Amino acid sequence: MLARYSSDFVLFRELVQNSDDARATYVELHFKCDISHGVINNAVCDNQSDLQHPRVKSKLTANYIGNAASHKTPSQSSYSMPKEADAQFHNSTIREICVINNGSVFSDVDWKRVASIAEGNVNVESIGQFGVGFFSVFSLSEEPVIVSGTDGMIFTWGDDGSLTARRCELPVQQQSPNTSIILKMRSKFILCVYDTKSVRESNVTTNIIPSINLGQLKSYLTKVLSFTKRVNRLSISINDETIFEVTKTIQTAPLSETISKFELESVNSMFILNSFEHIKQEIKISNGLSVVLRHIAVQAKVTINETLHGKIQEILKKSLPSSVPIQLLLAPSSIITKLKEFRLTSNHTNFDFKTLNNLSPLKFEKGQLVPSGKSWICKSLRQNEELLLAVGQVARYTYDVAIRAAVTDIKNGEADINRLSVVIAPYSFQSSSPNSRIGLTICEGFFYSKADILVPVRLSPSNAYIQLIPSTKAYLTYSNLIYSFLSVPLIPIELASSGLFTNLKSWDLIVEVNDTIVKQTVQNSVMNFTEFVEFLRWLSQFDVENRELIREMLSLVKVYHNTSSDILTLKNIRYFDPYGVPSILPLRSDILPSSVVQYISREQLNKRLLLLAISLEELLEFYMHKDQRNIFLNSITAAALLAFISNHIGHVSKNCRKNIVNTLSNTACVPTTRGMKRPNESYIPPINKSSDEPCITLKISQGTRKSDNSDDYPVSRELLIELGCRGVHLPSLFNAESSSSSMSSVSSSNNNFRALVKRLMQERNKMTDTDRKLLQESSFLPGTSLSSCPLIIGKYAPCELYFPSVATQLKRSDLPIIPWLDIASDSSEYAFLKAIGVQEAPSLDFLIDQIIMEHEEQNSPTTETYQIPVALKFVAENFIKHYSNQWNTTDIKQPFLPSYFAIKMTNRNGVNQENSVILSLPSNVYADPNPVGAILLPSVVQMFKIRFDIVMIGVQRRPTLPNAFNDMMKRKDELLVSVSLASKVFDYMSSLEGLSNTFIEKISIIPFIPFGNQSFRKPNEVFIRSDSTRRNIKSKDNSVDERGLIDYVDFGEGGNEFLLSIRVLSYPTPPILARLLMDRQDYFFEHYPRTEAEKLRTYTACLKKLAPHVEELLSDPISKRLYNTPWCLGYQKIQQRKDITRETFRIAIPREIYMNDNNQYVCYLMPLMIPDEPALTQLYEEFGSRWLSHCVKRISTHTGS
Repeated sequence: MLARYSSDFVLFRELVQNSDDARATYVELHFKCDISHGVINNAVCDNQSDLQHPRVKSKLTANYIGNAASHKTPSQSSYSMPKEADAQFHNSTIREICVINNGSVFSDVDWKRVASIAEGNVNVESIGQFGVGFFSVFSLSEEPVIVSGTDGMIFTWGDDGSLTARRCELPVQQQSPNTSIILKMRSKFILCVYDTKSVRESNVTTNIIPSINLGQLKSYLTKVLSFTKRVNRLSISINDETIFEVTKTIQTAPLSETISKFELESVNSMFILNSFEHIKQEIKISNGLSVVLRHIAVQAKVTINETLHGKIQEILKKSLPSSVPIQLLLAPSSIITKLKEFRLTSNHTNFDFKTLNNLSPLKFEKGQLVPSGKSWICKSLRQNEELLLAVGQVARYTYDVAIRAAVTDIKNGEADINRLSVVIAPYSFQSSSPNSRIGLTICEGFFYSKADILVPVRLSPSNAYIQLIPSTKAYLTYSNLIYSFLSVPLIPIELASSGLFTNLKSWDLIVEVNDTIVKQTVQNSVMNFTEFVEFLRWLSQFDVENRELIREMLSLVKVYHNTSSDILTLKNIRYFDPYGVPSILPLRSDILPSSVVQYISREQLNKRLLLLAISLEELLEFYMHKDQRNIFLNSITAAALLAFISNHIGHVSKNCRKNIVNTLSNTACVPTTRGMKRPNESYIPPINKSSDEPCITLKISQGTRKSDNSDDYPVSRELLIELGCRGVHLPSLFNAESSSSSMSSVSSSNNNFRALVKRLMQERNKMTDTDRKLLQESSFLPGTSLSSCPLIIGKYAPCELYFPSVATQLKRSDLPIIPWLDIASDSSEYAFLKAIGVQEAPSLDFLIDQIIMEHEEQNSPTTETYQIPVALKFVAENFIKHYSNQWNTTDIKQPFLPSYFAIKMTNRNGVNQENSVILSLPSNVYADPNPVGAILLPSVVQMFKIRFDIVMIGVQRRPTLPNAFNDMMKRKDELLVSVSLASKVFDYMSSLEGLSNTFIEKISIIPFIPFGNQSFRKPNEVFIRSDSTRRNIKSKDNSVDERGLIDYVDFGEGGNEFLLSIRVLSYPTPPILARLLMDRQDYFFEHYPRTEAEKLRTYTACLKKLAPHVEELLSDPISKRLYNTPWCLGYQKIQQRKDITRETFRIAIPREIYMNDNNQYVCYLMPLMIPDEPALTQLYEEFGSRWLSHCVKRISTHTGS
């Protein structure tokens, strides 16, 4: 029985419905609560004994039933509703609930029908106005009590589990014109006043105590009231204190909102829907808020045949009525204003607002209207699916009428988009309660019609016009960004969250926008700038993993350019502009403009759109390309680009800056009063000439500060100067002196020259770098010379003239000088002339040429007769002031320093040459005397020494060892022609610094050590023998002379020390000795002037010196040569005549020589044999010599008879 009434409040709905059937006009709910068993403000109750009412086993007494009379009627109770008056009852324990109505009292028939419940009567139709709904009272009370008129009835349970209904007549004082249903609570229930979830657990058990939420009950009863026919007031009281009352007033709807002609056939033709009635109900909470709702009533005439009617009657146990009323509750447009007032008004209770807010089919949350999620149907047969389908058909009809009217109002300007949200909100079709199938069936009826469901759409982002189209041609999106750029018919974003469109989507009657639709639409449309920005914002929300889709989307976009009607494509977009390039300028096709970038964060550009910031230098390089020169055809675009460069040129590399300046300097890029001009043709205002000259029209700023007005395009003065713009019109200054160029008077020349200098000095602050450069290059200054003065000999560029003091010092009367002979060197005029190029010291090249000329004029002087050139003295006197900073010996190509050689030049024929003064480069001459290099003249050394350290001009005091060696090799044929000279040179070199392994390795392959007549040897080809008495006679073995194989030298103690330092040995090592034998044996035996016996003895002695060092020879790289090169001495007997032999020798490869282990073989075969020296056996054998017996095959033959 209880299973079919699972909803918490269905009991109250049934009792109110029963009251309405009894023609009651009001219903009261009285709660008896035990406050002492609860704790206010969400506290948890103490563990109490079970509040379940005890079974009534005794006979029903009038006193028990008389308790019903203790509930005061509205006229008797004191009505007070203070703010939050019901808060005191929060968490109270409910002991009893009494429902009172003022409808018709029970008749005898009514009592019998109610009593039939206890008797188990299954005839539902016989229950009467209470119907099966009365069963719901048992969900709260086991033994409910009914009091109506003069009688009362109580339901009790017997020991055998049977239910008994007992009726009795009440005492007169307890009788009442009302009907009361008294419910003693069958179990503990908690009254929750606040919305917070109150869960109370017993300390003994884990069962959750059930509760009744007072706020939800208020909303529920208010909705029930909206569907009653006669009941127009409901109230709730607790412990005789009324805490809630709501009333209903019915008004007839205006004729314009009533549909007079209506007829519709149900889905399965079981009903004909007609008699469409439209009324308004004002629901008002006493001393609180009110709301007006639209109420639609439709009569469904039953049209089924008798056979089907009989089957239905058999199932329902009663006959179908001839017609069934259908009621729909809708919100009128005024509810929006009401709900807003509820939200904003602080004078009303929270419960009042929540009650009316839940009553409406809409909720007002966070400034938006959303469906409440509740659907209500009254006076319908729940089991009849056809009737529910009909309800959906009626809803569809009302939707079609309302949506057309709303869109028409919008077209006429009578309403805004909120009107549409009010119309659409009631058709959300959210889940019904408690039976979800009810809502689903109604929804099916709504979508049953084959006619298109019209929905409001906006055709494109740029078109705010709302019109109705079939839902199948409309699109739905929940994204504000998509709504802002996608050119398809879209449901207004304010309406998209409505449940109607959710249902349309589930029925496949509307399409939700997805990536594919976006891609197709973007491909087939052209966006304006605003739409494009919103598109990028949407695209930037994609996951990073969706890289390919992002790239594809960007490649499909087409955008109207800001400055023209041209369509900009982003097919190759890879970068974005972070620098703010003016929109008037063209941009590379793969760069997203800054006008778009400013609306998107750098992180989204990088990580979401996968775009990189274009480098500033790459961007400027684009504008410097020859293909972009058309920018400078227009003064506005030229100004914009120059302003952009002016703002950012300080952040580029030197090379990039140089390229920009060079490009612009040679381009007509500057707007002037006479059109576009090159920078060197343009003048920065104001200028010292008439306006006929091209004066720059740009807005010129000081520094690189950006202007607040983007259209000003200010360009810094510094950039214009750097590009070469002019500040002074120099020709006008030059022409002023043209009439004075031929004057011969010294006084006139000085005066005119001084006047010109003064005017130039007055204008110099206006001069740009280009002006100064032109000033330095122009031939405008009058010039004279010491020999021509006072005559002006011509016009010169400043750099071609000298101050008079220079000509005097150099004794050059022909040198061109300024015609101001007495100009003071500390004057401002002197400084100015020097700044523009007039020379106070000649260039080094000029002076060196002068030195060479003066040197040659002395006709090859000697050290005793040489006169130091005047130009060289000028260099010495002015070096610190004028030349020290620019001095670089590598730039000096001509020798100019007077020098000589300490050792007299002697050729190989022994002829001495007289030393003369020569000119040398600073890097090739030394201050101190030395036997190998050029030496600076002592007088020259002294001249420099009194003024500065001579090292400053690149002259070293003495050479390093490598430099000295190089100088020696240049003069090898002069310095090393004799042992005595070589000894001096080697002795000097032993005192120098710079000895290193690198140096030793370098000279080890150079033959420079004198040996014999006109020959030089490498360091590893000679050996030092310091004992001169034995140097050329004998070795350590006094009986052997090694000359011819080993060369010994002696250059004295100092010279030998140098040779030893570069690794010249006293005696060859075994590997070196072996190499000498291989290299020199042929020459030694063929040409050396010794007897053969002496040569053989010497060679054998050398072989014997190698014999103990076999292991060293095997580990040295020379071992490969020892196997394959002739170096071993061998003897061989040669048969000259019968019985006469002669022994000869030969130098051969080791494997060609045999060792004797069989004299018979030697005599018979006469091979090449090793010397008869046992010490040589191992040496020969190791490198390939073999024993003779191992190489002879002996075959015995029989020779007898």
